[in-house]
Amino acid sequence: MCHHPRGSAIVSFYLRRELPFDDLNTNKGTGIGTFGMRNARIIVPGDPYRSVLMYRMSKLGYARMPYIGSQVVDSKAVALMDQWIRSLAADNGETNSNPLTEGSKEALGLATLMTSDARDKRNMAIDDLLQSTEGTLALASRIHSGSLVHQDLDSVIARSKTSGRDIRGLIDNFVPEADRRTTLGPRISPDSILALEGNPMRGQLIYFSDAGKDSLGPNLLEINKKYPRLSEFIQHVIQPSLKIDDKLASYTVVTVEGQVVSGLIVKRTDMELTIKTSEKKLIRIKQEQVDEIQKSSRSMMPEYLLSDLTAQEAADLIAYIRALGAGQL
Repeated sequence: MCHHPRGSAIVSFYLRRELPFDDLNTNKGTGIGTFGMRNARIIVPGDPYRSVLMYRMSKLGYARMPYIGSQVVDSKAVALMDQWIRSLAADNGETNSNPLTEGSKEALGLATLMTSDARDKRNMAIDDLLQSTEGTLALASRIHSGSLVHQDLDSVIARSKTSGRDIRGLIDNFVPEADRRTTLGPRISPDSILALEGNPMRGQLIYFSDAGKDSLGPNLLEINKKYPRLSEFIQHVIQPSLKIDDKLASYTVVTVEGQVVSGLIVKRTDMELTIKTSEKKLIRIKQEQVDEIQKSSRSMMPEYLLSDLTAQEAADLIAYIRALGAGQL
């Protein structure tokens, strides 16, 4: 219902098996966020560890796809996706900012895990991989494929506990369910946050590891400015599509030639439309070339932004946003 021509997704790409890869429209960025990956796109041919699709299907909670009705990461599917993306021919002239290039700490870390039996060397390799989202995604993929020994998994879980949530979110899946942090999850009651006193200093640390700050749509600071009442602010963070300003609404434009462009309409005249895409590019389309314009019913602000946080962490984050907005920091 979402990722097909004229579907309801904010980011228009087409995950249909009958289409050749070049027609999938996945060779682009996304306004929803890159989760710490450098030079990320939806699918980077030859490089699963900068592919947003690979990241989002490899984790639970915030940023997981599909985000409804999916509570378990399918290890076989992750391993298959890794293999498929690596089988795709890399783009000619691709600027590879991936830290898993030959000779990097992460690449050497993977090599160590595949060759060394020394526990101290293997732990150092895990530490190197956990320093980046790309390295952690590569590490998680090895776990999904069954390439790592049980002692490595214990070490990965223990060493990821202090990582930011972009990284920790990929590892939480391997923690036994009974031992996982009690997070807010997808069904959040505002009262569970309002009942707690937040600490702005702790919230600052959470904010600067937040995956949603680079999204194309409104961010937390903008939402805070618009809704001065605390309860209303929290409600709109939990339900970003509750009310969408026209100037922040996402549109999909189909041209008479079949081109599909999605993003924010930043300028509209009798002669042309100017659209800011998820890659922050401005595309101008003459009005005479427009066949159809479709407004999305979903906000471009990421959904489930608080779902991976505990109630106290959410209270801390909101306390920081409120203090920043009031000029107290």
